[in-house]
Amino acid sequence: MEEAEQELYTQGIEDVLVVIGGFGKDCYLDRAELYRPKTDKWIQIPNLSTNRRYVSAAAVGSVLYAIGGYDGMRHLNTVECMDFSAEELVWKPVASMKYKRGLAGVTVHADMVYICGGKDGNVRHKSMERYRPVVNRWEVIGDLSLGRDGMALTQAGDSIYFIGGFDGINALDKVERFDVMKSELSTLHAMISKRSAPGAAVMGDMIYACGGYDDIEHLTTVERYDIVADQWTCLRPMKHQLCYSVACVLNEKLLLVAGYNGESLLNTVDYYNPETDTWRTREAEMSLARSDPGVAVVRASLHWARKDEKITS
Repeated sequence: MEEAEQELYTQGIEDVLVVIGGFGKDCYLDRAELYRPKTDKWIQIPNLSTNRRYVSAAAVGSVLYAIGGYDGMRHLNTVECMDFSAEELVWKPVASMKYKRGLAGVTVHADMVYICGGKDGNVRHKSMERYRPVVNRWEVIGDLSLGRDGMALTQAGDSIYFIGGFDGINALDKVERFDVMKSELSTLHAMISKRSAPGAAVMGDMIYACGGYDDIEHLTTVERYDIVADQWTCLRPMKHQLCYSVACVLNEKLLLVAGYNGESLLNTVDYYNPETDTWRTREAEMSLARSDPGVAVVRASLHWARKDEKITS
């Protein structure tokens, strides 16, 4: 175990993977669960206050935000949060977004949440909003060149990257970058493949874009963007088709969580090792198969974990 990781465990703190909402078998979900790498176990945690399909999830330190989505009747602009450093895990409402958004892209920079795109039932947004937790306020900060949903957002340095998506007619290979410090938007080299609802995450100076839908089929393909060289390269494909999955990085591994393979909803987690360029799939990971959930890695204390027998169903 690395020295820094050992220190976290000694202090009673660890990074956990949290999965919320999404679409289950014939239903919209309020279910939430988390994975503890230290124990290699999944634990059910309190449900969201409402069903949230197409929900976006983002973590700022120990606080997880469940943002927008679709409850089966209407698209949502409401937001709720859970503090994983608290003695008890409870969902609490915070300020709502300016716009209703489902299937929007989300990321975090400098302890602020950025969300962009998504649909409200009538239009696909091109606007971007930023949430400042310290003042509990959302603000609109700019627009993309094109409204879209099913877009992946990720952050590297002082830039936010907008990857793929769906404009209402076509899946997109479009990639844009927003310079947070300059508030400038620029267009980068397009991906090799069109990708609606891909999973995307950053490791090092590389952005990984995985799966999605290209207007013809659900994809197994994976490509990597070199931020310095502004170049996309194809990598080893995944072992199965995957769309509406969420990518994140945990313990230096790229994870793709849940999703849809063109036939079935999934409760799997796919792991990619960049050193060996290999994929591994773990079956039946979560208690519930689901697509388009919210997923985030959260810095959690162990106050509640010591009582996990009471939390687990």
